[in-house]
Amino acid sequence: KDGTVIMGSVVGDYKFIDDNRLRLDVKGIFGSGAMVFEVSIDKEGQLILTDSAGSVGKHITKAEMEKRLAALEEKKQKAIIEELKKSMVLVKGGCFQMGDTFGDGYDNEKPVHEVCVDDFYMGKYEVTQGQWKAIMGNNPSDFKDCGDNCPVEQVSWNDAQEMGICGKKRR
Repeated sequence: KDGTVIMGSVVGDYKFIDDNRLRLDVKGIFGSGAMVFEVSIDKEGQLILTDSAGSVGKHITKAEMEKRLAALEEKKQKAIIEELKKSMVLVKGGCFQMGDTFGDGYDNEKPVHEVCVDDFYMGKYEVTQGQWKAIMGNNPSDFKDCGDNCPVEQVSWNDAQEMGICGKKRR
């Protein structure tokens, strides 16, 4: 299969000539050019390239690089979720009277009624922009220049629900 290979600071597009040879067009910091290599692929998905002088090199394919980056991103997400879980505090549930108990409120605050809430956990600290980005893949904040350690803002209720669901799936 044709594709792209990354070799240190060099990126090359390769095209198979036949089952055992490929042409590599490279673009790097030292210029560009084309070479023909004998090729095989090892168990880890690395290309083994042998040039006409017999020099052998192992190079990771773009697909393998993307796979490794995805695995690293997943590890990072799991670590952030674990960090967030460690800073959670238990809020004991209970019942309370909700509504206008003084008689001077709005109509939508009536009638007074009992509401019961189960125990739940809440973050001791605000979720940072960096944590949000790592889990959700975006940063909705207006103050992005503040940095990854600043609280995330401009988060809707639906966004917060989705983040909670995403966090649960990744735990």
